[in-house]
Amino acid sequence: MLRTAVRRSVATLRPALTRSSAALASEAAVSRPKTWGLPAEGPTFNPAYRTEFRQSQIDGAGNGWWALMDIPEGVRLRRVAVAEGSLVRFDSVDDIEGAGWDIDDAVNYGIGHWKNPESIYFLNPGTAMNHADRTREASVKYVHDTPEVMELWTAKPIKAGEEMFNAYQHDFAPCPWYDTLQRERGSVPLSQLNQEIEKLYSQVDDLMPKK
Repeated sequence: MLRTAVRRSVATLRPALTRSSAALASEAAVSRPKTWGLPAEGPTFNPAYRTEFRQSQIDGAGNGWWALMDIPEGVRLRRVAVAEGSLVRFDSVDDIEGAGWDIDDAVNYGIGHWKNPESIYFLNPGTAMNHADRTREASVKYVHDTPEVMELWTAKPIKAGEEMFNAYQHDFAPCPWYDTLQRERGSVPLSQLNQEIEKLYSQVDDLMPKK
């Protein structure tokens, strides 16, 4: 994914994270399968509008989210909720480690909820959707109107065979403890990815001949 490519450009060292005794002791009790790397299937997806996760058109960006049919603007593509298990919430690094998840891999899918900045959330299944930077238009938006619930809606008409994008800086809220954790490991949390991409664009702009 686009976020993975940028991670490589800004990170060279990842200091080891010390696992607390509490996390180790609780690991067996709360271990659960990771939510990413799964197909775009299940009851959280709108059955009237088929989509899939497959290789992105962006070089080095991993999988993206593609429309398999025309989708109008204003369609709810997904609804996920903590109460239903389709939205997984973690309140600390111990919780993530206790689940047996890889912290470095999780950076590509952990997102903050605007109604609760104290927790980090993972969609289940994870949505493999790349960022709409300055060269792309966001076709999907996240809605955070209800605590512990997220919805994904189309923001414009989408054609069959089109890759869908969302604006990370608008859709993904910061989660201070999680964002700090990932930064200390040399990774860029999704809530901060747009500003890192903009820095890269600025570096390119500085190299261009001035008119």
